[in-house]
Amino acid sequence: MIAIGRIVVVAIAVSGGVLTSQSPEFAQQYRQRLGGAVDELARVVSNFERDAARSNMTVEEALQNFEQSGETLLADRGVTITRAFERFERLETQRDRLETASPITRPVEMLWRADRELMQRAWEDYEPALPLTAAGLVYAGAGFLAGLLFAGLGRALLGRLFGCRKPKAA
Repeated sequence: MIAIGRIVVVAIAVSGGVLTSQSPEFAQQYRQRLGGAVDELARVVSNFERDAARSNMTVEEALQNFEQSGETLLADRGVTITRAFERFERLETQRDRLETASPITRPVEMLWRADRELMQRAWEDYEPALPLTAAGLVYAGAGFLAGLLFAGLGRALLGRLFGCRKPKAA
């Protein structure tokens, strides 16, 4: 019975290592998707700024023009472009933070300020990879240790609850 318990503990620890070792790769795939979103929003923002300048307006004046037009469609477009500007700034800031973060801290930085839509789409397209980087190995080791701790605590708790005790040596 003790051997089975040890096997379960090691299996949980290995599972923890395997799962967390994927964190750097997922962060990389999220970064790629984030970069694409930033590039596309930059194009939208740039086009709007150019259109406003051609009409001899600032961006703020153009947005006010939309808002004050009295037409629902134009007012809605003004709200949409305002949200695009806000999202562009937010995603660009996150991209810059991810680019300057170390490979070890990128997964944490990604989770800290993740864009839900990008995160969901990255998860849908995610393909696991072997953790051949230093960051992947660090996360694998941390996950292994966390799994070992979790399994050991669970085993100890179950032992107390069900009164399982190791036989004493004679």
